Amino acid sequence: MRRFITVLCAASICMVIGCEKKYPRGEGRTGFDQKIDGPVNALKTPADDNLLADQGKISREFETDEALPPPPAAAPTPGPGPAPGPAPGPAPAASGKSVNQVKRLITRMAAAAAKPREHAKLPGFFVGADATLIRPLTTGDPKNKATAFLKLTKTTLGVKLPGEVDGMIRGMTKPPPLQDIIGHASKYRYEQVGETIVATGPSGEQFTFVQVGSTWKAKLSAEGKDRVTVLKAIQDAAIKFLDEATAGVKDGSITRQTVEGMLQELQKKHLGGLKRAAPPARPPGQPEPGF
Repeated sequence: MRRFITVLCAASICMVIGCEKKYPRGEGRTGFDQKIDGPVNALKTPADDNLLADQGKISREFETDEALPPPPAAAPTPGPGPAPGPAPGPAPAASGKSVNQVKRLITRMAAAAAKPREHAKLPGFFVGADATLIRPLTTGDPKNKATAFLKLTKTTLGVKLPGEVDGMIRGMTKPPPLQDIIGHASKYRYEQVGETIVATGPSGEQFTFVQVGSTWKAKLSAEGKDRVTVLKAIQDAAIKFLDEATAGVKDGSITRQTVEGMLQELQKKHLGGLKRAAPPARPPGQPEPGF
């Protein structure tokens, strides 16, 4: 037994000596590497902080987020789309306190224009320059001169005037056609244009109303001024005709035998080159004005 133990120890010594020879000291050895020699780590990524937080608080915040309305959708990018529709139509007629004041004013203007005894009121409805233009038509009409001339020829000459001349002079006894200038108040259309109000009649006659102090005043359009100017020229010519014809009868240069020829010459002299201003369309049944 003792011998067996001795042999076993010798064999162990030889085995150790053999290993030392096969793997010399220091060969094949390295330092400690944490990735290789360290303990296995199963947590590859850090833990989520929410897992460590108050789970009740997280749940309440989640419910609040769900209750919020969704964000508005982005507006679609405009494409070529269909062609634009037609332009809007004309604006409706204006209304309001100022327009109602102008409507009442133009009604009074039309009433004054239609009644000769109220013609003198017309200039007061217009701004200064237009009032000056209209005033002669309301104060200088030849009605009285024409009436006096017809009476003179009858009493002095004892003749009836020729038809054409008689009709012309009788037309002068009628008032000037101021209603052609004003038109018909009930048919105007009113529009607010800035601080003015424009009234347009059925035949295109037009007034622009402006506020002067606390009242509204009318301004004639270019066409209205032309009409007033022509009527004034006709009135002036008629007055000159009557003045010269009356003087001829009184001084004897116009006699019973020459009255027709002399009056025709005077008509041509004073009225031949004038044309009456074109009035607006006259409703059926309305009487023809003077001149």
